[in-house]
Amino acid sequence: MQVANDALGMGVWEYDLVTGELHWDKWMYSLYGVSKDQFTGAFEAWEQTIHPDDLEDRKKLLDYAIENNINYDTQFRVVMPNGNIKHLKANAIILRNEAGEPLKAIGVNYDITDKVETMAVLEQEKQRAESAAKAKSDFLANMSHEIRTPMNAVIGFARLLQKEVSEPKQADKLDKIMSSGMHLMNIINDVLDLSKIEANRLILEESNCTL
Repeated sequence: MQVANDALGMGVWEYDLVTGELHWDKWMYSLYGVSKDQFTGAFEAWEQTIHPDDLEDRKKLLDYAIENNINYDTQFRVVMPNGNIKHLKANAIILRNEAGEPLKAIGVNYDITDKVETMAVLEQEKQRAESAAKAKSDFLANMSHEIRTPMNAVIGFARLLQKEVSEPKQADKLDKIMSSGMHLMNIINDVLDLSKIEANRLILEESNCTL
């Protein structure tokens, strides 16, 4: 067990629920940045190392585990002697006597600072990516709308001119304008639909289909 703990950097602790004494192995001292001589063995000595924002919830969780005979499973921040913040994971079981009375909590601590910091960086990158995707979708939606409005005007005027022009060459030019305009309008509508899909704002419509 000690070889395994040495390989993992895992500290083992024992909390005597009767006497209130706390016992640490060598890795616990290393995890908390204190020496054996500096540690009094009192539960309050552990409390003083925990980040103030995490302390009360972790104490309540330990009390809940003891009262309900469940395993203690949590993580918290530790304020190191140099002021740095370390994230630790804690797991423990509650040992009881034959009468069911709690005697000891025996558990482990191990450092998860790198994991927590990596997850925080990944979360920031995820938020940046989502913000960039939203900005792109908003731009596409706005651009498509701004382009579609004048395109509708161009196509509309071309239709009106088609009714007034009878000369074959002019009519052919108008037909090409109409064809190009409709093709461009289809592309604009596709871009607008794509932006709606990315923004989760696409609305599907029911329509009869004849095969």
